[in-house]
Amino acid sequence: MAGIDRLTLESYNHSMPVDQCQVIEKAKRFAYNAYVAESRMIDHEHEISRANVRANLASRGLAASSVMINEVARVDADRIRALAEARLSTTIEGYERHGIEIDDATATSLCFDIMGEVDRMIKQAQVQGPQVPIQNAESLYLPALGRHLGISVEWVRTQIDRRRLVPNRNERPTVIYSVQGDNSRLNLNSTDNSANIVVKSDAELFTKLRDRVKTEVVDEAEQKKIIDAATALEQSQGKPSFAQRYTDFIAVAANHMAVLAPFIPALSEMLRHVLKAT
Repeated sequence: MAGIDRLTLESYNHSMPVDQCQVIEKAKRFAYNAYVAESRMIDHEHEISRANVRANLASRGLAASSVMINEVARVDADRIRALAEARLSTTIEGYERHGIEIDDATATSLCFDIMGEVDRMIKQAQVQGPQVPIQNAESLYLPALGRHLGISVEWVRTQIDRRRLVPNRNERPTVIYSVQGDNSRLNLNSTDNSANIVVKSDAELFTKLRDRVKTEVVDEAEQKKIIDAATALEQSQGKPSFAQRYTDFIAVAANHMAVLAPFIPALSEMLRHVLKAT
């Protein structure tokens, strides 16, 4: 935590008038509530991204590899960075809404808080680990997490200064995308190699999924496992158990992900809705 002086921060807090402290507490309560709402969505997106990364690499025979560790670390770093940015944004918004000037001392205090939260999340991620069954996975994971994260005291302070020194900083540009037609896709800086399967309902989705498994998966034992997992997944739609059934399905279907890849976006969207409701 170089560049952050604890004694300076404590002296600053003790010297503030009582009324100012109360206003700051109100701003922090606002920021906390806003952050909780955003963090839930970020965590939901992270769970989906982690599952999709594992499924994609498993389909390429890379389930137990350094590539998997690096990709899991990248997804985990994205989560930490998104949470740090949400924490920073909601705190600044709380200050602005309550008329609190973000002077140099306040900016330093906020920077200290954000970096402390980042350190906590890194330790939490380290405890969870990459969950990849290879030797020394943990020792490879932490450096990869740090490379992808890219957050420092200087970075946080720069983000704070950009928000507090730029006029009209609450205004955000609006971008409207118009996408029409069955199963239309919008690709930004990427190539679309997916199969286009048009599905009108959830029931039809699972019917088409099972039909594709029967057609493309030759091994009867593997075929039965995937179909059974898909049926269990279908029966758990809209229920909290859907998340676990989704994980079970991905695990069973990992060796045939090239066949099932066109269905994953729709299944991920179902998972997203379930996680949002919990």
